[in-house]
Amino acid sequence: MEKSQVDPPQIDLLDEKFCQSILRNAILKSFVVSSHDISDGGLAIALAECCILSQKGATIELQKDLNRDDNLLFAEGGSRIIFSIDKTKEKAWLSYLNSIQINSQSSVYVKKIGFVSSESLMIKIQEKNICNIRVEELTEKFNNSISGHF
Repeated sequence: MEKSQVDPPQIDLLDEKFCQSILRNAILKSFVVSSHDISDGGLAIALAECCILSQKGATIELQKDLNRDDNLLFAEGGSRIIFSIDKTKEKAWLSYLNSIQINSQSSVYVKKIGFVSSESLMIKIQEKNICNIRVEELTEKFNNSISGHF
C-alpha cells in the first residue's frame, strides 16, 4: 500500500525577506495599523483571529481564482500577510508601494481585499456571501471552544 504524501508549500526566501522588509518599512512609516500572518488555517482563519483580537469587523471581497473557494479561504502557505493601513495615509501608502515595486524583481504583490468595519466579519467571493458573522459571536465561539473545556 502506497502512502500519500503532501509536501509543504515551497517558500521563496528572497520573496519572504522582501515581504517582511515591505511590512517593516511600512510600520516604521506609520502606514500599517495592524498585521497578521496567513499561515495556520489560511486567510479566513487569519481574518477571524484579527477580528477577535481587535474587536472590530472586516468587509472582504475576494475574486474567484482557478482554485476552489475552500482553497482560496483556507490554504496555508508562507509569505502572506494581511494588514490594515491608516486610511488618512492612503495616498502616501500608494506612493510608497509604487516606489518599491518599480525596483523589484520579486513575485511579491499587494492587493486590497477589503476594509475594517464595525461589527461583523463579512466575506464575499464574486458577490456571493460566504460568511457574515458578528465579532461577538466569533469571540464567543473562540473562547468557548472544545479546548476551553479542558
